[in-house]
Amino acid sequence: MVIVAAADDRDRFHLASLNHLSQLSEEKLLASAALLEFDLLLRGKGYSENLRSEQFKLLLASYPRAASSVHHVSPTTFVLASSLEEQYGLGYFDSLIAAEAIQHDGQIVSSDRELDRVPGLQRISLEADS
Repeated sequence: MVIVAAADDRDRFHLASLNHLSQLSEEKLLASAALLEFDLLLRGKGYSENLRSEQFKLLLASYPRAASSVHHVSPTTFVLASSLEEQYGLGYFDSLIAAEAIQHDGQIVSSDRELDRVPGLQRISLEADS
C-alpha cells in the first residue's frame, strides 16, 4: 500500500511510494479506502488518537494534494467491491481500492499481483519504480 510504504522509510517501496504521492492530482487520485485502511492499521498497532492524527498531518504537510485528490466512495463502490471480492478472491480493502480505481480510470498503483487478474484494471507496479 502506497501510504504505508511512504510512512515507513525502511519499506522497500518507500521511495516509489513517495514519488506516486507527489503526483496526486485530479487525474491521479488517492483511494478513500486506502486512507481508512492506513488508519485502521495504525490503530491496530496501538497508535493513540494523537499519533494517528500526527501521521495524517504529516501526510497533508508533505502532500497537500492528498486533501483534495481523493476518490470518493459511493454505494456503487461497495457493490462493485463486493463483486470483485467474490469473483477474484480479493481481500476487503483490496477489493474496495480496486473498485475505486475501476470507477476512476482503471489504473491502480500497487505491488499486489493478485490485482492483475481483475479485468478492467491496469496495475502500475511499485516494483518498477524501486
